[in-house]
Amino acid sequence: MTYFIEEYKTTVPSKIDEWKVAFPEKVVERFIKNYSKKGDVVFDPFAGFGTTIKVAKKLGRKGFGTEIEKEPIDFAKKNFNVNLIKESAFDLDLNKHPKIDLCIFSPPYWGPALGAKTYSSYIKKVGDLVKKIKKRMNKDSHLIVLIQNYCTERGLLTLAWDVGNVIKKQIKFKQDIIWCIDRKNSKRDMMHEAADHHYCLIFKNE
Repeated sequence: MTYFIEEYKTTVPSKIDEWKVAFPEKVVERFIKNYSKKGDVVFDPFAGFGTTIKVAKKLGRKGFGTEIEKEPIDFAKKNFNVNLIKESAFDLDLNKHPKIDLCIFSPPYWGPALGAKTYSSYIKKVGDLVKKIKKRMNKDSHLIVLIQNYCTERGLLTLAWDVGNVIKKQIKFKQDIIWCIDRKNSKRDMMHEAADHHYCLIFKNE
């Protein structure tokens, strides 16, 4: 296990990113550089404001992603000059797209965005999605999930560990890297966070 320290800083305005779900570009850049090469295909099934696709393009990769909300898609198109596919990743026909060298995502925190009514059905849906994506991943490609455990009124849900356990049934778990959030220049105000760190779970399609 290892870690890195990085500020939670994005170019997405807070007024349209109330829940602070946009990836910091420096975090995405770290993983794209380390787990893909120029010309590779990068896929983000929960693309949000398009940060992953923007960084992939900047680094000479071919990026594509899906998003169901109109506002993030419009922002990505206008500000990042990338087009996202307005479709659920669960419905997307991946056979119509290039095979994947790196899949990187952070799943929506909790059920409604996945159409899941219970915690167990949410975990299962993430596993089912990874199973679908794996079929279109090249040999020795990587899948990276950025995720936190989830704090609720009833206590802490071990979301990161439960998601990791269901994914490793589909694809080999290689490493966990801890992203420690640098709070020197910002207060801790993320509504859903359980701690000042994310788990970056690294899987490899061997």
